[in-house]
This record gives sequence, structure tokens and C-alpha cells, in this order.
Amino acid sequence: MLGELYCIDEVMLQKIDELEDYFGSGDARNLYEREQAEVYVNQGKYRAWTYFYLKSNGGDSIIPSGDWRRR
Repeated sequence: MLGELYCIDEVMLQKIDELEDYFGSGDARNLYEREQAEVYVNQGKYRAWTYFYLKSNGGDSIIPSGDWRRR
């Protein structure tokens, strides 16, 4: 899967949580769950907060490239 990696502070993380409708771990209102995951970039490996979509994909096919912009 392809994505973007940013260095942010706690205030910005809270703003992104609002944008992603994330209300806290395990909250039934969440569209996403936020978890730490290992991510790889050209400069190496990092632990980063990642949002995982919780709902069904509605039968949509998997994107082979992992890049939603090139579906």
C-alpha cells in the first residue's frame, strides 16, 4: 500500500482524528481505527500512526498497485 508520511505534533494528530471521524480506540462511531504500524520510506523504517478503514469495501476490487490514485 502506498501512502504519505508526515512528522506532526499532538495538536495536528487531533485535527486529523477529527477529519477522519476518529473518536478514540474502539469507539463504535469510528470510520477508521488508528493504530501504529511499521512503514517504509526511502530513508528507512518508521513506526507511524495509520488509519485502517473499518467498514466493508462494498465489493470493490482490491487495487493491485496499492496506490488508489492509479486505480
